[in-house]
Amino acid sequence: MRTPLLTAALIALAAAPATAQEEGGRPNLLEPHAGLMFWTLIIFVLLLVVLSKFAFKPLVAAVEARERSLEEAIEGAKRDREAAAALLAEQRAGIERARAEAQQFIAEGRA
Repeated sequence: MRTPLLTAALIALAAAPATAQEEGGRPNLLEPHAGLMFWTLIIFVLLLVVLSKFAFKPLVAAVEARERSLEEAIEGAKRDREAAAALLAEQRAGIERARAEAQQFIAEGRA
């Protein structure tokens, strides 16, 4: 599919200077031509239809899937952070209990 498209583009590029010479000089690219505008519009509309049928839907689906996976990853990170905070609080409470118990043993040892 790529080779015929490339061949057509090369033929069009090769034919442009020959067409300009037949018309008697270099073409003015800034001068509007109704035929050129018509074909440009037709090609644009056809390309838009083809892309909307074959390309836009898969792209939108891929973006939505990526968005869902990112949202799930963020939610998982929030859950993990909450679990880590709970474990940290539990560890700190255990350390405080151990310190209190150690102080109690020190007080009993001095008495």
